Amino acid sequence: MAKTVLTQSDLNTDDFYVENKQVRIYPKLPTPTEYLCLFVSGKANANSSNEIYRKLYVQGNYGYIHLDFRPVTVSGNVNIATLPTNAPTPSATLEVQTFDGGNVWIDKDSRKIYASGLTTGQRYTVNIPGYFNV
Repeated sequence: MAKTVLTQSDLNTDDFYVENKQVRIYPKLPTPTEYLCLFVSGKANANSSNEIYRKLYVQGNYGYIHLDFRPVTVSGNVNIATLPTNAPTPSATLEVQTFDGGNVWIDKDSRKIYASGLTTGQRYTVNIPGYFNV
């Protein structure tokens, strides 16, 4: 019985890749791209000056917005942060509910992040997952 030996050129690069001379069967995910979200002055403050508290992370077309903040203004629907102009926008409205019943969301194709029903000065940490237009 003859044996067939596969070579790297025999592998479909959509399904396999070689890493350190080993064949991996799942597509290699791209390195996440990070974008710095900007809090709207007078509406919300970052919980720290460290930029990790306000970022959009996108890998492929999936990502999440991570915000750690304290709202300053909480009356009605408040634009608390924005995505930078070079960041992808969500392909659908993305929303999370906070521990106290408030909401944080971003609308489809928008760069503005909104909040409602939050408590002034309370610390909120949210991750808003979703798909993005890349």
